[in-house]
Order: sequence, then C-alpha cells, then structure tokens
Amino acid sequence: HAAKALADTGTGGLEQRLLAGFIRDGHFDRHVRRVRARNSERRDALVEALHERVAGRVEVLGANAGLHVMLRLRDVPLERESELITSAERAGVRVYSPALFYQQPRHRPEAELVLGYASLGPNQIRDGIGRLARVLRAFDRPTRAPRRPRPPR
Repeated sequence: HAAKALADTGTGGLEQRLLAGFIRDGHFDRHVRRVRARNSERRDALVEALHERVAGRVEVLGANAGLHVMLRLRDVPLERESELITSAERAGVRVYSPALFYQQPRHRPEAELVLGYASLGPNQIRDGIGRLARVLRAFDRPTRAPRRPRPPR
C-alpha cells in the first residue's frame, strides 16, 4: 500500500484488485483468445474480399497483425488520394490517409489508404470492399475535359 501511494496515485486499488482476479482466474486469457479469433475472421474476410474485388489494383500491406491494413493503390496517383477518400465516404466506406503516420513527406506516386476492420462483421466488410471497388472503378474512367461553349452564330 505504501509503495502504491508513492508510485501511483491515479489508479484505484479496487479496480486493480478486480483486474488481478480477472487475470488470475483465466478470464483475461479467454477474452484474448476470443478477440484474436474474431479479429482473425474479420481480417481474413477483408483480405479475401480485397483479392476477389480489387486484385491486381492494390497492394495489401500489414495484413498479418493489428486491426488495420494499408492499401497501396497502383492506379490512383497520390494527388487524387483525398478525392478518393471523399468518394469512398460518399459511397458509405470510411477509409483514411496514412499521411499522419509518416514522419517524412511521402515520396511515391501512388495513393495509399488505411482500412480498419475491428468494429465490422465479415458481411459488412465484404459489402464495404464491394463499395470501395466501385469507387476505384470510377477512378479508372478518364476525366472529361470541360466542354467549351459554342461561339455565337
């Protein structure tokens, strides 16, 4: 008690004792196993959907661990990344730019996206990747030059 009073004045003793019992009785290990299995199923659904819907168009980075994956988009230039993120959001898919995670400015030609999957079920993930695939297909189409007005007759 004296050591805790000197070293840690912000954590409640009751909560610490409850957590210690939770760990001691094996509940924490069971919880971790369930979460790992659930996240593994979700990650597998995400990677599978990416391979089915956008194979060859993206490079999947970091799919072996964590709760996010990063996509490098082979056909979308970096300059269009924010436009792509906005288009995906309009289609009901929230994706993020990894720009905040880089210490130095990015020196690469392709756009990248960060996708989180921990809060979604496998069917939601598949649906979201289908929507993202449609957004990416729209980026394949060349943008039309604005029409010039016809001169008056």
